[in-house]
Amino acid sequence: MGFAILPLIAVLFFVGIEAQTGQLALSVAGAGVQGRMGNLAAIYAQEAEVFATACQNAAFAMPGLISSSITVTLPAGVLVPSGAVCMTTSAGGGTRNIFAYTPAVPGEAGQVVSDTQYSAAWYQVRTAGQAVNVVSSLTSAVPATIPTRSLLSWLQVNP
Repeated sequence: MGFAILPLIAVLFFVGIEAQTGQLALSVAGAGVQGRMGNLAAIYAQEAEVFATACQNAAFAMPGLISSSITVTLPAGVLVPSGAVCMTTSAGGGTRNIFAYTPAVPGEAGQVVSDTQYSAAWYQVRTAGQAVNVVSSLTSAVPATIPTRSLLSWLQVNP
């Protein structure tokens, strides 16, 4: 009669091994849904940072230029993020606003804050014409042409 419980013990043993194997697989960095989302946020944040730097360099190379679309040259092998725009507007008194924005994904703003060591140049556009600083949470008026749900790098320069 004692042998009747032996198959149940064997099944429970292998179920336990399978559960531990699944947990071990998900413990690897970047595994599972949360790991994939974190990896995507890091990738999109790096793309936004590279694009913003290239946008600023392009605007610096053309002092005084006011344009709704500036051509940005990225390093070899780096593609312009889909939907990214580089533009400048007049801020009055000879000062220009340089805006570089890309569509944002969840977690991207937090990754940018971490990567840039809490740079106050980054904003999230929550409503048309209004952006929220990702570090200070202060709101600022931005051009209404910048789409909502965008991650925005904003710099003022003279000229």
